[in-house]
Amino acid sequence: MQRAGATRSQATRFVEIRTDGTGASPYFQLDDRVRWWQCLGSTVNAGYQIHTRTSQSLAFAITQIVAVNVGRSDVFVGCPSLQVRISNGPVNATYIFALQGSDT
Repeated sequence: MQRAGATRSQATRFVEIRTDGTGASPYFQLDDRVRWWQCLGSTVNAGYQIHTRTSQSLAFAITQIVAVNVGRSDVFVGCPSLQVRISNGPVNATYIFALQGSDT
């Protein structure tokens, strides 16, 4: 629920990413104002992994393995300089991420 007089920041949005021929997407960077984020699912009903890394590092962590027929990921807290991507997913699938930004 929004406070009276508050407006939603531009960090509140949907991000659409697509996997390539290897089943991986490019990384996208979360806005510093993102409070939480979640992958809502894909155009293909299949399992996938969510990888995260900081913008200063090439090392990544497998944040969640989402099983077939689950679709939606857990909800994760935003973090400055965090980059997110899909890996081990189906080829040429589109994924939708919901990002909730702080109110301004």
